[in-house]
This record gives sequence, C-alpha cells and structure tokens, in this order.
Amino acid sequence: MQATQEDITRVIDSIRLRDSRIIAAEAELRAMKEDVNRLMEENQRLRDDSNPQIRIAKDRSVAMKETLTTPPPDKLNGGLFRKYPIYAVMIKKRV
Repeated sequence: MQATQEDITRVIDSIRLRDSRIIAAEAELRAMKEDVNRLMEENQRLRDDSNPQIRIAKDRSVAMKETLTTPPPDKLNGGLFRKYPIYAVMIKKRV
C-alpha cells in the first residue's frame, strides 16, 4: 500500500494544525506565567508593606494582655490576688 499525494497532504496539514495549536498553548502558558509572577511580586510587596503594621498591632495586644493580667498594687494581699465579684463588694459597702 502506497501513500498517495492526497494522504501526504492530509498528514502535513494535520501536523501544521498541531504545531499551530502547540504554539498557541505555549503563548498562553507564557502569559499565565507572567501573570503568576506579577501576582507573586505584588503579594510580596503587600506582605512587606503590612508586616510593620502587624508587628505594631501584635506588640500592642501583648502589652494590653500584660496590663490586664497584672493586678494593681492595692489589690495585693500578702502576695496573693483575689477577685471578688462586683455585687459582693457592693453588698459589703451597703451594710
């Protein structure tokens, strides 16, 4: 069985079509890669810009926790700190 001129032309056309699809897919992949790289750079810039603000907020929250957990000096009783409910203190004052 021999290939006719028509068969060879059909094979060449299908190879050209395949090549054009490959070229289009490669171009799309390059564009997508550029988009991903741009997004990664933008994300890094945003992280670099927001890190100092996050650090400041974290430091403030740690400082607030320390002030909330440290009892005032007048509430210390022999090194122990006792919490009384507000209503118990109010009842004692009325009596």
